[in-house]
Amino acid sequence: MDKIKLIYLKNQMLVANSMANFLGVLLVKTLMLRIQEAFATEILDYPAAHWAGVFFSPFAFFFVTVMTLVYEKPIRRYLNAQFRRTSIPQDLKLKARQRLLNEPFVLIALDFSMWLLAAIVWSAIHWAYDSGIQLVQDSLYGNLTTGLITVTVAFFLLEHLLQKRLAPLNKKSVWLSEMFPDMGFRRLCSWPPFVPLCGSGHLCRAARPKSFPM
Repeated sequence: MDKIKLIYLKNQMLVANSMANFLGVLLVKTLMLRIQEAFATEILDYPAAHWAGVFFSPFAFFFVTVMTLVYEKPIRRYLNAQFRRTSIPQDLKLKARQRLLNEPFVLIALDFSMWLLAAIVWSAIHWAYDSGIQLVQDSLYGNLTTGLITVTVAFFLLEHLLQKRLAPLNKKSVWLSEMFPDMGFRRLCSWPPFVPLCGSGHLCRAARPKSFPM
């Protein structure tokens, strides 16, 4: 594993999740604010709304990024050990394995929590400044709908990366197969929480140890 490959493996899930959220923000900017352009301009004249507009999106991206890095810490430590070719403790292998398999679910939960917070904050601001019940409802439902779209895109994108990029699809990609030395993904795919991760079956076939029965 070279340095570029290491950086790619460590950051592709984070980048993919950021892209999905960026598409969600773009959807809000192009659809919701275009429909409510006059109302949006008026509400931003109030200090609370102005500062919420300035700080909320950077805060949301910062929070999700930091929490993702914290969550991925065992995975990154495992990859660093692979890169340096040092011995890897068994407990680190186990923790990295668990974190990797659960990462799509954790990231979409983080994403949706931010969209839920956005829905609460903006609907509360519109309510506090008496913008009308219609705008309060539009802000609430608009953010929640965009959040659902975003987490759906994020989940399938992350699941695709987990199957097609992180799975050992060739002999050079050995780090994940070493993380699952005995049971592989095939047995894990039979567990209900991980069925969506293995929907196509390619991941299971790619990571299946030779000794595991069909």
